[in-house]
Amino acid sequence: MQEKTLYLLRHGEANPLNDKGDLERSLTINGEKSLSLLLNNLCNQNIIWDLAICSVALRARQSLAILQSSCSKKEVIFSNELYNVSANDALTLVKNINDKNEDVLLVGHNPSLRNLALMLALDGGEKYKSLAKDFPPGSFISLKTQIKSWSNIQPRMAYIDEFFLPNN
Repeated sequence: MQEKTLYLLRHGEANPLNDKGDLERSLTINGEKSLSLLLNNLCNQNIIWDLAICSVALRARQSLAILQSSCSKKEVIFSNELYNVSANDALTLVKNINDKNEDVLLVGHNPSLRNLALMLALDGGEKYKSLAKDFPPGSFISLKTQIKSWSNIQPRMAYIDEFFLPNN
C-alpha cells in the first residue's frame, strides 16, 4: 500500500481585525518569526510537499510564502474553500486532490484544520492529546496515511507523524 501525507499548517499569529476586514489581516512580527523557526525544523527533517493548497486570506498566503522561501517550491493553489469551512468540507477538498500528489500541504484556519486533524488522526498518544488541547497559530502537523487515492481517506485513517507548535 502506498503512503500519502497530509500536512496542515495553521497560519501564523495575525494582527487584530481592522477596517480592511478579516481576509486582509497580516502576520505579526512574532508570527513571521515563529514560522521562520518552523521552516528550519521542516528543512532539517526534509519535510517537503508536492502541492500546497492555501486559503486566500493574506495571513495564510504570507505564512505559505515563508515556508516556500527555501524548503519547498512546488505547485500552489489558492482556494476560497479553505477559508471559514467545516472539517467535513475540508475533508471533501482533500478527497478531491489529484492522486499524482503524494504529499500535500493545506494552509488555513481554525477551527477547520484542527477539527480535520482530530477527525483523521487515530485517537491516542501524546501528540493527539496535545492536538486535542490546542492548535495555535503557526502550528504544523503531518498526518501519514496508507491509501492509494486521496478519495479513499476516511476518519481515523491517519497517524500523527510530526506535530510542531510555534516557538518549539
